[in-house]
Amino acid sequence: MKRCSNLKTLLVVIVCVLVNLGGVSQAQTPSFSGIGGTSSLNQTHAIAISDDGSTIAGFTTSDWTGGAYGFRWTPFFGIEYIGRPPGSYLGETWLSDISGDGRIVVGMGRSWYYVFEGFLWEEGVGFLVSFPGRPNAISSSGLVVVGGASDGAWRWSADTGLAYLGSGIANDVSADGSVIVGEGGSAWRWTEGTGMVQLGGPGTNAFGVSADGAVAVGSGGGPSGTDAFRWTQATGMVGLGHLPEGTYSVANATSGDGSIVVGYSDLGGTDAEAFIWDPIYGMRNLRDVLVNELGLDLTGWSLRQVTDISPDGHTLVGYGYNPDGRGEGWIAVIPDLVRRINAAVDFNPDVLTLRSAIPQITCYIRLPAGYSVANIDLNSVLLNGQVLAASVQIDTKKQVATAKFNRSAMSGILVPGVVKLTVTGKLPSRTVFKGIGTITVQK
Repeated sequence: MKRCSNLKTLLVVIVCVLVNLGGVSQAQTPSFSGIGGTSSLNQTHAIAISDDGSTIAGFTTSDWTGGAYGFRWTPFFGIEYIGRPPGSYLGETWLSDISGDGRIVVGMGRSWYYVFEGFLWEEGVGFLVSFPGRPNAISSSGLVVVGGASDGAWRWSADTGLAYLGSGIANDVSADGSVIVGEGGSAWRWTEGTGMVQLGGPGTNAFGVSADGAVAVGSGGGPSGTDAFRWTQATGMVGLGHLPEGTYSVANATSGDGSIVVGYSDLGGTDAEAFIWDPIYGMRNLRDVLVNELGLDLTGWSLRQVTDISPDGHTLVGYGYNPDGRGEGWIAVIPDLVRRINAAVDFNPDVLTLRSAIPQITCYIRLPAGYSVANIDLNSVLLNGQVLAASVQIDTKKQVATAKFNRSAMSGILVPGVVKLTVTGKLPSRTVFKGIGTITVQK
């Protein structure tokens, strides 16, 4: 028995090595497939993806028993059930998240008396840790788990054990376990230094956080108060809107750098459409992107939600309805949806006193060889993804674009110290430029 286990581990290692060796080319080759596991009585749900996109955590629901059964999925082995937690009812398990290397999953089981208890399961070891209520997320290292119970949001670490953070539910955690986001009356963000800090008003919920903890996403943001949002320290909570055919939207997760947001847009009742958002093209129907832009065949498929995205933004998982009309988890691999080029930028002034009366900040933009500033979309030039340029002038002889940003719109950005400023804009053929510079701000 142990010999078989070792052989299986070796095969997994070989598969992972091959995936990593071919990571760049594979990530650029678009694909879509269901994960299987469906039958006349079963439906599958893909919930979370490992960092390299090779392993999915999910669960199967049974039309017959109504129960759920947690599994891990890989392209090589397909669906593998994790087994029955001690004291669970008929082996029921719902998985919530997976570690960066795909070896650890967290989820929840149900006891005979309908008491729900969380757990941590590790490959080759089995069920190790019990948690109160539901664990919702695990750090990339697998050393920090967050969730919620009747006593409030909690954080568990292998070093310090379980600690309650306050009222509410913790929904996601940064890669190193230091930043947590959640809900409880309103969306919040937690660090050890700040404690829980409210991100938005009543009814907002934070469901996902970027790897570095700088970007939070969730629902209840924007002017309508019902749409998906993206939050950063500089911009605050910014609503992302919803699909044209939708009524509201929910952001479930974001890529490692926070530049891509995924989730679903509600169509009314139980119907929904999966979306993908980026700062250049905004929110788009994911199925339309896969079919119309990437040329994939999704005949008969209806995509309901994107539940997770890999840190590099290339692998997405979710669930929907397959051509047989059964609920099935799916995995999609996408290339970069835009071509990114680096621009050289220079800010004037490069030293700014907060008390000065300078009304505008000027940025000189130069594109790399082969690209002309004449092709810049003048209405697309943004500072830190939020401040639209008040004006953009083009000098084709010197190949310099001069963008001016109103200082009054930069109040949340210009703080004392060396401030990093990022300028972006669109070019033809799905190309965008990005330039990074600094301004020293003095009191």
